[in-house]
Amino acid sequence: MSARDNELTRGGLLAKNVVWNLFSIVVPFLVAIITIPILIDAIGKDRFGLLAISWMFVGYFSLFDFGLGRALTVLVAKCLGEDRQEGIPGLVWTAMTMMAVLGVIGFGVSFMLTPWLVGSVLKVPPELQQETTKAFYLLSLSIPFVIITVGLRGVIAAYQQFGMLTAIRIPMGIFTFVGPVAVLPFSTSLYPIVAVLVAGRFIAVLAHLLLLFRIVPEIGYRYRLDATQLRPLFGFGGWMTISNLVVPLMVSMDRFVIGAVLSVTAVAFYTTPFEVVFRLLVIPTAVMAVLLPAQSTTLAIEKGEDRGYSAELFNKGLSYIYMDLLPLLLVISVFS
Repeated sequence: MSARDNELTRGGLLAKNVVWNLFSIVVPFLVAIITIPILIDAIGKDRFGLLAISWMFVGYFSLFDFGLGRALTVLVAKCLGEDRQEGIPGLVWTAMTMMAVLGVIGFGVSFMLTPWLVGSVLKVPPELQQETTKAFYLLSLSIPFVIITVGLRGVIAAYQQFGMLTAIRIPMGIFTFVGPVAVLPFSTSLYPIVAVLVAGRFIAVLAHLLLLFRIVPEIGYRYRLDATQLRPLFGFGGWMTISNLVVPLMVSMDRFVIGAVLSVTAVAFYTTPFEVVFRLLVIPTAVMAVLLPAQSTTLAIEKGEDRGYSAELFNKGLSYIYMDLLPLLLVISVFS
C-alpha cells in the first residue's frame, strides 16, 4: 500500500484532525475569556497572578518528559508505517515507565524548590505566602500526571485519533478555568483552587489511559518492558528536550520575570492580553500536531522510495499555516 492510500495518512483524515485540534484549543480559550474576569473580581489581582503562574506551571511540567512524548508519537507512527504493530506494546510500556520515573523526579525537584520560589523569586505579598506555599506543594503532585498524560496523548496521536483526543481535551480544558470558578462559593484561597486543578489532571490521566486501551487493546493485556527501545526513545527525545527547554522559557518565563521584578499583581494585568495574542499559535500547533505522526508513518512507508507524498504533506501544511495566519496578522498590525 502506498503512503497516499494509507488509512492514517489520507488528506481528508488529516484535514479533519486539524479541525479537531483547533476545536480542542479554541473552545477552552473562549471559556477562559468569560471566566478570567470572574476570577479576578473574586480572588483579587494578587491571587489571580499566582493562579496564572500555576496554570503556566501545569503546562510547563511537560518539560520533565525529556521529549519522550513526541518520541512515542514518532516511533509508534513509524511502527504503524512499517507494519510492526507487535512491537508497539513493549515500546509504549517502556516509555511510560520512564516517564513515570521522570514525573516522580520532577515532583521532588518542584517540591524542594517551592519555598525558594515563593520566598525569594516571586514577590508574593506576606499575607499570601503561606497559602501560596501550600498550593505550590500541592501543584507539584500534578507533575507525574501531566507527564504521563503527555505520553498517552502521544501514542493516541500516532493512531490519528484526534477526534477522541478532542473529546477529552475540551472538557479538561474547560475544567481548567471553570473548576476554579466552581470553588469560589466555598473559598477564595489558592489551595482549594489548585486542589481542583490537580484533581482534573488525575482524571485526565485516567481518561487517556482508558482511551488508549480502547484503541490498542493489546497494550492493556500485559505489562512488558523492552530495553532495546531505550536508545531510540532517548535518542529522539534528547533533541526534543532542547525544544522543550527553550520554547516554554521563551513564551512563559516573561511572567516569572514580571512577578520577580515587579509584582504578581502586574502578572494579572499582563496575562490576559498576552494570552489573546499568543493564541494565534493555535493554527500552526494544530497543523503540526497532525503532521508529525502522519509524516512519520509516511516516511516509514516510503523508505527507500520516492518520498513525493511526504514532501506534498509538508508543503501543504506550511501553505495552510501561511494562508490562515497572514490575514489575522494583517488585521492585528492595522489595529494595533
